[in-house]
Amino acid sequence: MNITECVPLAGRGLVARRGHLVALTGGTDAGPDPLLTTLTAVAYANGEGAALVLAGTRAAAEHGGRPAWACAGVTFGDEVAVLVHGAAVALVSVDGSPEAQVTASGSVIPAAGTFTGAVVTVRLVIGPPAPPDPRLWLEAGTVFGGGIVLTIRQEKPSNLIPNDPCASVAATTRPVLEQEVVNMVLHAPAAGLPTVPAPPGVAPGEVYPEDVLRLRRGARNTCRQGWTQGGRSGWLR
Repeated sequence: MNITECVPLAGRGLVARRGHLVALTGGTDAGPDPLLTTLTAVAYANGEGAALVLAGTRAAAEHGGRPAWACAGVTFGDEVAVLVHGAAVALVSVDGSPEAQVTASGSVIPAAGTFTGAVVTVRLVIGPPAPPDPRLWLEAGTVFGGGIVLTIRQEKPSNLIPNDPCASVAATTRPVLEQEVVNMVLHAPAAGLPTVPAPPGVAPGEVYPEDVLRLRRGARNTCRQGWTQGGRSGWLR
């Protein structure tokens, strides 16, 4: 799946994109933003949507309180993983269906969901959603905004998984990811949860241009190759 539209919405907050991963945070205080730090670290490690959701859950548990956070990303399984926390809300439409709402509903832990279809539209918002301006487009980086609208389309062959079989276009949500989020918080070590380190030379929460991110990825030579054998596919590390 590929993000074919990425439109920031007016409002207070910060919106960021790193490739197939996006994040929205209401935190505009000076200093590092935990969710933006997590987004950059996951992207730098060649992570995908499910990894971003799990890392965002860790960051929320460490931060405490109920910060207004939301993030979304394309997974290696050609799905769209979404996480919301605090006052943030995700509105998701699959193949033109009415929007499903993902909200934390006063919970102290984030809520997550996974969606798949030929066309998935995701609106991440904090507060009343502003109308999208078609003149705006976020290719990479971080900008001010109170939300973001994504259109994600199924394309074959996938840019994320070589040799991936055709996925079902039926709209689904997977409770497995939600359970992983709950387990991560409830069974965290008493001494504290593991953190996602920032890339070398990058201050936590720093706005990190996508072109520099690509250069650093290349320098680390972390290329992964797909393989297929006996009807199975996977990754060589």
